[in-house]
Amino acid sequence: DYLSGARAQRLGNDPVALATSLRRATTGRMTPLHDLLDHCTMPIGLVVGGDDTKFIGIAETLARRLPDAVVHTVEAAGHAAHLEDPAAVAEAIRHTIGRA
Repeated sequence: DYLSGARAQRLGNDPVALATSLRRATTGRMTPLHDLLDHCTMPIGLVVGGDDTKFIGIAETLARRLPDAVVHTVEAAGHAAHLEDPAAVAEAIRHTIGRA
C-alpha cells in the first residue's frame, strides 16, 4: 500500500543529510509568523491527525486566532495524515475550498 511505500522510501534517505536538514530548516528555527494571522480573511482549514496531540493543540490555538478557520481531525492518523488517510485529507481540503 501507499503508506508502506512511503515508509520504505523514507528509510532509504541519507541519515546525515536528514540530520543536516533538520538542524537547519526545522520549524523551531523558522521565524514565527503568527502575528500575520490576523490579516487572513479567507477560510482556512487546519488538517491534523487524531493521534498527533502536539499538532492538535497547535491547530486549535491557531483556529482561535483565525476568524474563519476550521480544524479537521483525521481520526486514526498521526503526523503524516496525508499519507495515512489521503481521502480524509482530500475531503478536508474540498470542505475548505467549498467555504471560499
